[in-house]
Amino acid sequence: MFDVILGALGAAFFWSCVTSLVYFGTKNDR
Repeated sequence: MFDVILGALGAAFFWSCVTSLVYFGTKNDR
């Protein structure tokens, strides 16, 4: 059960980093 929670937190952190990188990358282009 702990592995599932850890995996969910890891996925959420990974996607938050990806979305933030994409957001700042597109904002800097303008």
